[in-house]
Amino acid sequence: MPPHILIIEDEDDIREALQDFLESEGFPVTTAIHGKHAFEILESQKKPDVILLDLMMPVLSGAEFIERQKKNVQLKDIPIILMSADNHTDTKAETLGVQGFVKKPLDLDHLISVVKACCAS
Repeated sequence: MPPHILIIEDEDDIREALQDFLESEGFPVTTAIHGKHAFEILESQKKPDVILLDLMMPVLSGAEFIERQKKNVQLKDIPIILMSADNHTDTKAETLGVQGFVKKPLDLDHLISVVKACCAS
C-alpha cells in the first residue's frame, strides 16, 4: 500500500495541485491549510506516513509545526519533507532536522523520489 501523505500548505492552488498529482500517482492524501489545522487533523485521524510541510505559513509556520511535533510522543516519528521557495531550503531542512526537502517550484519527479526515500528509511 502506498504511503499516506499529509500536505500542509497555505496556498490553495499549490495544495490542490499537489493533492491531485499525488492521488493520480496512487498516494492517499489528506490536506491542511496551516500547521494548527494539521494538528487538529493529526489528533482526530489515522497518522500519515509522511508530511509535506510548507515552511512559510500563517497561524503556525512550518518551523513552529516541527517544534511542536518533536515534543509530541505520538507524532515525533512521522517523517517531514520541507517545501520552500527559499534559496537556503537545504540548510533550513538540516537545521530543523527534517528527513527531506524540495524546493519550490516543485519538480514533481523529484518530489516522488523524496517521498519514497523518506518512507523507505
